[in-house]
Amino acid sequence: MYSKWYRDMASGQVSSPNPIKFGDDLELDLGAYELRRAGRPLKLERIPMELLMLLIEQRGQLVTREQIAESIWGRDVFVDADTSINSAIRKIRQVLRDEPENPRFVQTVTGRGYRFIAPLVGPTAPDEAVAAKEESPPPVPPESAPKPTTTRRYWIAGLVAAGLLLALVAVTARRQLLTKPPPAAIRSIAVLPFENLTGNPEQQYFADGMTDALITALAQIRQLRVISRTSAMHYRDTRKTLPEIARELGVDAVVEGSVSRTNRRIRINAQLIQASTDRHLWAESHDRDIEDVLMLQSELARAISSEVQIQLTSQEQANLTAKRPVNPQAYEAYLEGRFFWNKRSKESILKSIEFFDEAIRRDPGYAAAYAGLADAYNVGGCGAPMAIPISEGGPKAKAAALKAVELDGNSAEAHTALGMAMNCYGGKLFAVESEFRKAIALNPNYAPARHFYAVLLLGWRNQEGIEQIQEAVRLDPVSPNSNGLLGEFLFETRQFDKGILQLKKTLELDPNQHNSRVRLGFAYAIVKRYAEAENEFREAERISPGTLSSLGGLAYVYALEGETARVEKMLPELEANAVKTGHPWIVCLVYVGLNRRTEALRWLEKAHDDRDFWFDLENPLVDPLRSDPAFEKLNTRVKAVRSAIPK
Repeated sequence: MYSKWYRDMASGQVSSPNPIKFGDDLELDLGAYELRRAGRPLKLERIPMELLMLLIEQRGQLVTREQIAESIWGRDVFVDADTSINSAIRKIRQVLRDEPENPRFVQTVTGRGYRFIAPLVGPTAPDEAVAAKEESPPPVPPESAPKPTTTRRYWIAGLVAAGLLLALVAVTARRQLLTKPPPAAIRSIAVLPFENLTGNPEQQYFADGMTDALITALAQIRQLRVISRTSAMHYRDTRKTLPEIARELGVDAVVEGSVSRTNRRIRINAQLIQASTDRHLWAESHDRDIEDVLMLQSELARAISSEVQIQLTSQEQANLTAKRPVNPQAYEAYLEGRFFWNKRSKESILKSIEFFDEAIRRDPGYAAAYAGLADAYNVGGCGAPMAIPISEGGPKAKAAALKAVELDGNSAEAHTALGMAMNCYGGKLFAVESEFRKAIALNPNYAPARHFYAVLLLGWRNQEGIEQIQEAVRLDPVSPNSNGLLGEFLFETRQFDKGILQLKKTLELDPNQHNSRVRLGFAYAIVKRYAEAENEFREAERISPGTLSSLGGLAYVYALEGETARVEKMLPELEANAVKTGHPWIVCLVYVGLNRRTEALRWLEKAHDDRDFWFDLENPLVDPLRSDPAFEKLNTRVKAVRSAIPK
């Protein structure tokens, strides 16, 4: 549906007018179908744009909610009109910077509708001549005009009948088009960040948590590809249109919505929009007590799967039905834990542990909280932030992950956390791989499972690892973590130029992605671009001061540049840090840079014996050691263990 102005222009009844100006610097260009401020296009989706055009077209007059619904959606389309109109008005006010309590543009007439109250400059109506022509009665033929013959009357009657038939067919076709499912199948979907309508910016974690929960619920549906959280959150404050977002993410449809809450009650408004046409397919509102929030997310997931005509399997039905009530305080603590965990800094990881512990204290049977706690210890002790010593993080990560699996054996998150804990802190390779495979079998859309499985395969079965990380990127297209790991695989397989390009692309997504800065530094170093390598390691150190990987990377480059004295001053602290954190690998690389093979091989052996997460004999950085018999002996041992593992 489109406004009368736009229909008239599309049909050629009127030419495209000059932009309609209002406010201090706003203009609505009907011909370009664009709203601008000071000449700069503003993001406004189709439904809000149609509503704004309708209100301006009827400026000064009350436009009822019934008129809005019929004009924009027609009479034969099922949609939660109240929710959709409220959402559209809210978006109009946001883009116009209008206040509902003291409006300059859109006035609410409580219980009735809306009125556009701002004065307009420029064309305010369709072409006057056309309008007059449309309103004037048809000319009456003079008395002297000859009356139609009988044959002409038959022809006229036939034409009228044919016209009526065509009109009936057109109306029927229109109704079928609007009431039937979209012709194109929807097999991929993105849930955009829910809007926080609580009135409290500090409740943003709650809106993000609702987004996460719906993504998790939808991701259990095998026939539906669901974009992961990281990529969805990338579009929180974007000015891009829904079709643009959908094209970038490669999805057929998007879900957007809002979250509000009052005491123990929460309300979620959600709508499903077909990406190619920006057409609203479905909208619903749900009110629940917070204890039933997990069931609410399952209901939304089932409703969406029904709308896109996906038949759920019995297992999927069970997964989306068997949801235990959750303690409200535990759930909120869990959401805050995930909110801080996703930030990935040392401070935020430690903060997330506090919230996960609080969630477990309030609800000891809450599996998701244990999985979150394991993830925090995994990232904090094994990942780049290194916020927790391995001696502390390892046992706690394993214990939390095992408890999560015990409480919910069908949780892909729990099995992924357990697989990563065993991979980080010591576990048999076949058992680690088994956990990742279980997680992927339970939820093929869970990108972290594929990501961490790829980490396991790095330097072992690189081709399979590349396939897993490519799938993770497909599920999470703008994730810096997965894009960065793809760059590391390209480096690992000696595609240095491609690896550098991939890592630079990753840093365009997130310039503060510490891991990718370090990876790019080593990639530059191996192709002898030392100045650029130094710059990347310094940037990594700025992002996360005192981190072993960035400081060790700097020492490695200094060694390659011949600054031996400078490296010697750094080595004692690096070695102590490496022993403390359980990462002897980085010290091995520094000695490789210094061309001191004996020390390099000693630290390489230590990295193997200590189960250093970064240990990798296929890495090009240790190529200078390959001809040494000690390296060959170690490599033979590693291959013998890996070859004994059944695939």
